Amino acid sequence: MAPASKPVRRLRRTLKKDPHLGKYCRVLWVRISETGSIPPPQDHWDYDVAHDLLTWLPNLNCFNIWGGFAKPHDDHTWTFLRHVFFGSLQLQHVILEKLVMEMKLDDIILNLESQSLKSLSLQGVDGVVASHVAIDNERTGNFTTLAFQNYIGTIGSLQDFLRWPKELKHFQMGSLLNNRFSWNMASFQSMLSPFKHSLTRLDIGRLTKGESIGQFDLSGFTKLAYVRLSAYQMQTAVAEDIAQLVIGPSLNQFAWNFCSEEYISEPWSSFDKEQQVWIQKFAMFAIENKTVLRSIKIEFNPDYEGYVAKEGDVYPWDLMDEVGKATLPHGLDVTYDVPVVTKKRWLVEMESAPKTLTILEKGGEEEEEEEAYDTGV
Repeated sequence: MAPASKPVRRLRRTLKKDPHLGKYCRVLWVRISETGSIPPPQDHWDYDVAHDLLTWLPNLNCFNIWGGFAKPHDDHTWTFLRHVFFGSLQLQHVILEKLVMEMKLDDIILNLESQSLKSLSLQGVDGVVASHVAIDNERTGNFTTLAFQNYIGTIGSLQDFLRWPKELKHFQMGSLLNNRFSWNMASFQSMLSPFKHSLTRLDIGRLTKGESIGQFDLSGFTKLAYVRLSAYQMQTAVAEDIAQLVIGPSLNQFAWNFCSEEYISEPWSSFDKEQQVWIQKFAMFAIENKTVLRSIKIEFNPDYEGYVAKEGDVYPWDLMDEVGKATLPHGLDVTYDVPVVTKKRWLVEMESAPKTLTILEKGGEEEEEEEAYDTGV
C-alpha cells in the first residue's frame, strides 16, 4: 500500500472511475513495506495513493495496518494514521501489527485519537510511556476493547498504557512466553483494578515459563461474565481455591485454554486423568456454591500429525465427556473444541501401538519385559 504496488494503483483507478463501489468496503487491510523487494516509504508522498483510497471508502469500519513502524520512516506512518482519524471516517476497529520493528506505546497514545474508536488490537508492542504522556492523556481514550499479541514490554509500561482508556469492557493479552519479564495473574489484577466495575470479558494467555499463577482475586470484578485463562498456570494450584478466586458474581462462562503459544499445538498428553479431576473439582465448586457459572469450555487442540500412540494412552475427549455428564444435571455445560481425530480412527491407531510383553514364569508370577514389541509384526 505504501509505497503503492501496481494492484493498489489499479484499485485507485477503478474507484476513481466508479466511486460508488467504495461504499461497499467495510474492512481495509494495509501492508506498509519495511524490507524486501518494495522499499519502505521515504516521505509522505509515498502515502498519496493510500490517502486517495480512503476518500472513496466512506463506510470503512475496520482498518488494519501491517508494518510501517521501522525507524526512521515510522513518522510517515503515524502522520498517515493521524490523517485517517482526523478525517471524516468513523472507524470503530483498528488493528496495528508489526512487520519487523515493534510499535512504541507512546506513539500509539499520541497518534490514535478518535471519538468513534471502540476496539484497539496491537500486535508487537514495546517501549515505555513517558510520565507526561500518561498524565496528559489519562482517561481520554474512548475505546472499550483492548487486545495485545506478542507484547514484549514491561509490566510497568503496560500499567501506564492502561491509564489511557476511560473504560474497558474487554481485555485480552496473548501468550507471554516470549516476554523476558516475569508475569503472573496478580500483575493483571492490579493494573485492571480501575476497570473492576466495567470489565465484562478477560482473556489472558500463557504466562512466563516457570511462573505460577500468583496471588490474585477476580471475585471483586462485579460485571466479569467471561474469563479465559491458561490451564498451565492453574494445574499446580488447588482447583477449589482457583474457582473461589475466579468465579465472581456475574461469571457465567469460563474457558480453560491449553494452547501454549499462538500457532503452536499443545502436546497430546496435556489432557489426561489429572486434568479431568482438576476441572471437575472446579466445576463442582461452582455448582455447590450456587454460582451463576453455566458454561465451561475446554480449549484443547493437540498436534495429531506428530502423535505416536502408545499403550496406556486415553482418548482425552472421553474424559471431558465424563466431566460433562457429572455437571450437566446441575445446569453446568462442559464443552470442548471439535476433536482433532475421531474416536474410531484413534482406536485403529491404538491397535497398532507397541504393547508391553508379559511373560508367565514357571512359578506362576508375571514379569514384564522392558522391551516393547509391535503387534503388527
